[in-house]
Amino acid sequence: MPNLERTLVRQFEMPNETDRAALDRMCSSYVFVASKFLFAFQTRELRREVKDFRAFRNRLVTALSRKSVEFNQKLAGLRANGKQQRQLS
Repeated sequence: MPNLERTLVRQFEMPNETDRAALDRMCSSYVFVASKFLFAFQTRELRREVKDFRAFRNRLVTALSRKSVEFNQKLAGLRANGKQQRQLS
């Protein structure tokens, strides 16, 4: 049987300065959100919710939609609560 795979080569134009700036902002935003997601996922409280992935997703979306200061305060509260529970155990 012949191999039907092939490579398509496309030519494209380099983005202009306006598009390049928009792409840079989009990449920076993606990195910011991804780092917040990974940072939040390190907490035990959020990892427990992975069993129900929809609840986990909804909680992350709610947390990430908050302003940066509010998000960091909530995360600090979760950590403090986790540390208190570990000390009591």
